[in-house]
Amino acid sequence: MDLKGDFFTWTNKRAGNNLIQVRLDRALVPNVWVCNYLCSLYALSRIGSDHYPISYFVESVFRKRKFPFRFEKMWLSHPFLYDNIKKWWNISINGSTMFRVAKKFVEVKSNIRKWNKESFGNIFVNKATIQLDLKEIKDKIQVKGYLDDHLARENEILSKLHDINSKEEEFWKQRLTATWLVAGDRNMKFFHLSTMKHEASNRINHIIRDGILFDFEANISCEAVCYFSGLLSDDMRLRPEAQ
Repeated sequence: MDLKGDFFTWTNKRAGNNLIQVRLDRALVPNVWVCNYLCSLYALSRIGSDHYPISYFVESVFRKRKFPFRFEKMWLSHPFLYDNIKKWWNISINGSTMFRVAKKFVEVKSNIRKWNKESFGNIFVNKATIQLDLKEIKDKIQVKGYLDDHLARENEILSKLHDINSKEEEFWKQRLTATWLVAGDRNMKFFHLSTMKHEASNRINHIIRDGILFDFEANISCEAVCYFSGLLSDDMRLRPEAQ
C-alpha cells in the first residue's frame, strides 16, 4: 500500500552526510479490503525509536454516489452510435447560441444514458445471465450428447460471452491508469482491483481548515462548498485557508 505521512520509516539519527533514511516497514492487505473499504497506511511521528511507527486505518465502507457522465469506449462498437448522436444533436432549440449548445449537450447525455440501458444494459448482470445459459446447455449436452440444436445453441452463447467479455475488458481498461496493457489481456480481476485502488487513492478522506480536521463525508462537502464560495467573495481577507 502507498504510505502517507513521512516517506521513510527508519533513520540512523545521524547528522549531515552520515544521515541515512530508508523505508523498511510496509503493509500487505487482502484484496477484498481494498475493494470494499477505504484503506490508508500512515507513518506516524517517531519519538524514541529509530523506527517510525506505521498505522493502518480502515476508514469506512465505500458509499454509493452519483457519478458524472462518462463516455464509454465500448459504445464505439455499436454500429448506430454516430447516427444516434447526430440525430440527438440536431434537435431544434430556441435561444442564444451558448444556451442552445448547452441544452444540446444535456439532451445528448440524457439520450445516451437511456440508449445505453437499452442497448448495453448492465454488462455484469448480462454476463451472469449468459454464464447461466452456458451452464444449462452444457448440462443438456452431458445428458443427451451433441444434438444439432445443442451445438448451435452453445455456439450462440459462446459468441455472446465473447462479446460481453470484450465489453467488460474495455469497461475496466478505461478506468485504469496502466498504459502497458495490451489488447486481449482479459485479466478482469487485475483490472477491477487496480481500478478500485485508483479510486481509493483519488478520494478525499479529510480536509483541514483553520487548523480543524474534517473527516466525515458530509462535513467535507460542506467545508468544500464554503471554501470555494469564499473565493468568490469581494473581500480577500474573508477567504478561508484550507489544505
